Amino acid sequence: DCDVVVPSGMAVEIAGDAEVASLVVRGSLVWSPTQRSVLHAGFVVAEGPNGLIEVGTESNPAPEGSGVYIRDNGRQHEALGKRSFGSWKQGAAFHVHGRPLQRTWDLLSRHAWPGESEVQLEHSPQESGWRVGDRVVLAPTASYPKFKHDSKAETFTVVGMEGNVLRLDRALTQPRAGSVVRRVQAEIINLSRSVLITGDGFDGQGHGLHVVAHSGGVGVVKYARVTKGGQHGLAGKYPLHFHMAGDCPGCQFVGNAIEESSQRGIIVHGTHRSLVSENVLYDIMGSYIYVEDGNELENVISYNVAICPIKNGCKVGGTDNNQADDLQQSGLWALSVSNDFIGNRLVNMYNGFFTQTSAFPHGRGAAAGRVCTMYAPFGKISGNVCHSNERFGFYLDNNFPRKLRRSVQSNGLLDPADFHAHVDGNPRTFSSCDAFTEAGEDNGVSAIVEDQLEIGNSFSGQYALGDVQFLRWHAINNLHGIYWKETKAMASTGIVAHIKDSTFEWISSWDDSEIRGILGSPEVGVAAIAGPGGLGAFIIENTAFKGHLGDAIAANQHCGLTGTGGLCTPEYQLAQIDWSGVNPDTRRIRFGISNGNDVLPIFSTFDDSLGGYVSVASSRQDHLLGLPGCHSTGDRALDNGIGCDVPLRRLQVWSSHGNQGAVLVAPGGRRWAMEFIGPPTNNNRKQAFGAAVAVGESYVVELSHPDGITLEFSDVVYGTDFPGEDWIDLEIRFRDRPEANRACRISSGHSRAFISSDGPLFDDGSLGACTAATASSPSDEPPSSPSDEPPSSP
Repeated sequence: DCDVVVPSGMAVEIAGDAEVASLVVRGSLVWSPTQRSVLHAGFVVAEGPNGLIEVGTESNPAPEGSGVYIRDNGRQHEALGKRSFGSWKQGAAFHVHGRPLQRTWDLLSRHAWPGESEVQLEHSPQESGWRVGDRVVLAPTASYPKFKHDSKAETFTVVGMEGNVLRLDRALTQPRAGSVVRRVQAEIINLSRSVLITGDGFDGQGHGLHVVAHSGGVGVVKYARVTKGGQHGLAGKYPLHFHMAGDCPGCQFVGNAIEESSQRGIIVHGTHRSLVSENVLYDIMGSYIYVEDGNELENVISYNVAICPIKNGCKVGGTDNNQADDLQQSGLWALSVSNDFIGNRLVNMYNGFFTQTSAFPHGRGAAAGRVCTMYAPFGKISGNVCHSNERFGFYLDNNFPRKLRRSVQSNGLLDPADFHAHVDGNPRTFSSCDAFTEAGEDNGVSAIVEDQLEIGNSFSGQYALGDVQFLRWHAINNLHGIYWKETKAMASTGIVAHIKDSTFEWISSWDDSEIRGILGSPEVGVAAIAGPGGLGAFIIENTAFKGHLGDAIAANQHCGLTGTGGLCTPEYQLAQIDWSGVNPDTRRIRFGISNGNDVLPIFSTFDDSLGGYVSVASSRQDHLLGLPGCHSTGDRALDNGIGCDVPLRRLQVWSSHGNQGAVLVAPGGRRWAMEFIGPPTNNNRKQAFGAAVAVGESYVVELSHPDGITLEFSDVVYGTDFPGEDWIDLEIRFRDRPEANRACRISSGHSRAFISSDGPLFDDGSLGACTAATASSPSDEPPSSPSDEPPSSP
């Protein structure tokens, strides 16, 4: 019952089992390198500036069976609290090293069926360092609509191994996929380690142990098993936790097995340049891996596997973040995207990988009011896999990466004046969080999400996302292969396409009945791409569609509903689309999805991606039928749109003063009431009229008055990334103020300064194309059709 302090300058070695009430280490405490040793205590904490705890070393791991056992004996450390193991303050450190494994997880290389007690892996389990007697978990590979216990993980004990085959102590009860060729494979994780961090069972409040590198202390845990962790409802009490460690490249959680936690798994909080890699997490309540406040930078979170035992069975309320742990429970929940997320696999959660920036746009905790999470630049996001999750797999929420003025040296925080300029409500003060620089230049910085694999989730993607390319995205039997409501043109040169070199496929029974049966998917998907409603060009390049997808590319997801989208006038530019494997019943393009606007999207190509047409617009834009080279396709694959052998581009008239009853007068005199998209309740700038117009033609737009008017035509990529600038001749007539009439030739290269998907930053008429200052006076010729002739309605 002794509370022990190892003073600075003293070195103590533990050989065999030892028990104290509590232990503070200000000198050094080292586990025997030759004898199994376990320390039992209410807490064990190394304190700065010199405290060191060493349970084995990298070159000489602790002997088999060594570890730490944390008692529930009422002892509390002054900073870390009860049932704690870790380090506190600068200069303090704890190191735990178990026997390293070549692999902590593997994938099945052939299907496994109920009744079988052997599974074949991609690699030799012996070479991976696995042993007879190890506990392993086999992940499910069930898709929508299999929920709860119809999608469950199973735990086994290894009883033998030969080559790549693992023999288990009992038979499987559910099938698992193991197709290397089709990339549908179940994970198998190893929960056994030579070193154990555990303790007494959870008390009546759900409180167990917690392991933490705290307030500048360093923590290293490698190849250990951590169980009975987390203290439900108490902030900062988790199985493995970097807490306000600052710039800590020495902080490492690698190769661990975390199981049976009442509150989260691995937490990175206020810490930079740490490493979280090759860990396996199972049977944890709340988010499994959690990046907390939004200021965390340059951490590497890689090759971890997180499996919820029962689909959507890991939610828990009553924490300090019910979004992350309950309402939007996730395998990996990150408020800061400025870290590297590489090769992680998130399985059977509510959401797989969620960057929930819109819930905390200005950060949390100590970072609150010093970050702008939705505008943080991305780290490297590569090779992650999300499958069998109930709602979203990969979920980027709302992100527009920008050139923020912050760094590791500033603790990931903005200067207070910089942040204030972002939130002060004054459009003429500029922050590095804002969409534009003071000169009106795009402040975005483009990023790439590469080699993402999504299988059997209901959704994958985001709501609003700009300056991010999906490269080699692969969606398999995802009910929505990618889900996206709003975007923008890329800011960075060299990155043009939004989706590139990607594959969207649906495996049905007539394709592969075994995989379809294991997944349990419907025979037909909803949409491969449920795409955004602008702003501007949305480019899909060198992408293949396979199987019966429902809709392959559907534009304007939810666009126009309470301000969703970029005014619903997207120009979908298709390049090198491979339709060869698509089911003939799949609709290749669609105008509007999920009640999104079905009038304004345009699909265009410079090759044969549209079956010989240059552009296809909605059948409701019937003013196009008066143009030579445009006619109704009557083709369901093209959503019965109007096909043209000339390029069509958007003409957009922003109107901050509301619906002015805009009328488009097309070549030949046909009049058409331009489609109006109304504003959300919080932004009168975000409202506009739209129409598809033919490049090289002459048009008239009639409006009531010039107040609050900003015009846009086409997109700057036409002339920079695609050959030849687009142009039209346009006359604008104002019914109530004809003296303000103007005419101009508008090019796709016109200025976009201060114009975003939220509308023009200033509505004084100075922005966009054909302004009063740049246009000429029109001729006095009468309109090409009588002004009292009623326009057609879309």
